[in-house]
Amino acid sequence: MEPPEFSGDRRGGSETMRGSLVSVVVLLRHGDRAPYWSFPNDQYFDSSYWPMGHGQMTDKGKERMYQMGKWLRSRYSAFLPSEYSPSDIYVRATDVDRCLVSAATILAGLYPPQASTKTWNLKQAWQPIPIHTKPFFEDEVLGMKTECPKYDELFEELKDTEYYRNVSGAFKGFFQTVSTHTGWERVDLAEIKILHTVFEIYKSFNKCFLPSWYATLHEKTLTYLAGLAHAKFTHTTEMKRLVTGPFWATLFSYFDLVQDSTDIPKFMLFVSHDTTLVALLNSMDVFDDEPPAFGAALLWELRRTSEGAYYIEVGYKRTDGAEVETLVVPGCLEVCPYAHFKRILQEVTVDSDTWRKECEASRGNLGVFGFVRGVYRRFADFWWSKKADNKQKPFFTT
Repeated sequence: MEPPEFSGDRRGGSETMRGSLVSVVVLLRHGDRAPYWSFPNDQYFDSSYWPMGHGQMTDKGKERMYQMGKWLRSRYSAFLPSEYSPSDIYVRATDVDRCLVSAATILAGLYPPQASTKTWNLKQAWQPIPIHTKPFFEDEVLGMKTECPKYDELFEELKDTEYYRNVSGAFKGFFQTVSTHTGWERVDLAEIKILHTVFEIYKSFNKCFLPSWYATLHEKTLTYLAGLAHAKFTHTTEMKRLVTGPFWATLFSYFDLVQDSTDIPKFMLFVSHDTTLVALLNSMDVFDDEPPAFGAALLWELRRTSEGAYYIEVGYKRTDGAEVETLVVPGCLEVCPYAHFKRILQEVTVDSDTWRKECEASRGNLGVFGFVRGVYRRFADFWWSKKADNKQKPFFTT
């Protein structure tokens, strides 16, 4: 029997409908980091100010992630055993230092040593827990930067649409002001996204690094445009499918397996990037143009009623101090029948094998974006060839 089409009050969802928790998937943005690029006039981008290295986690970021682990322990204390077992949780991060370090510090907070825990080293109050990964430019599930010629064509076409021409025209004065202060000759959404991130970092790391002209900028405009810059990568349904499709296929494969087997870990923890969160929020049609903060988290909770029906609830934790917001995906209530949720996202869901076929396109039409992306990919292939092979078999191959 097909689940009902929902309409009316979207806040519906009684405790009876909610049922008992069966499985959880959490995907979050890494913790605070040092900048890895900035604007030309930024005197504080110099490496002397960032001894940890550009792009690396700061101590504030490590602490934020540790506290996130403690928060997860508090939220799921009745669901996730306090002692680690590979049959309970599976952890995967993109193969970027800040994401791997974030995963490690989250796990330190999630699994503090217990008195009953067998200590592997009496001098170390810490449990080493495996973190799975995949070379970044081969990770279409979390990294979402794997080469896809068809997507590159769509992105090139998007730049010529009336919508983004109107954005450039409407905010021409703001872009010019930013250009004057930053030293960028040309400012568009890409530069705004960089600037917003740099200011986010400086407000966290050292507010004295913020330039004097920062106070003269209209911060809501900066944030709004940074959100548009993020959303641009998944502007159309086809772009959403090519960016997020493999993730949704992985998520649904996992939840399907959990329903059919008791041998599957009931908790999945993914650590990724702000771009990943925005892509997923946008593909669910719930992105509100606010870029995710460091440590922002998406939560998918699968529940089963006493009658055996499965429902899903989507939550969003914007910052470490914020309460979890329940996201209402268009066409659903707060608690949505699982099969109905899958059907809503069917158009943007695609398994990795099919995704690779759909990504095929004429390489002659890639444009500058595709060329640059290809250069990055070739550099990454060379760099990864110098690293030791990862011998761990991933839990999912999609």
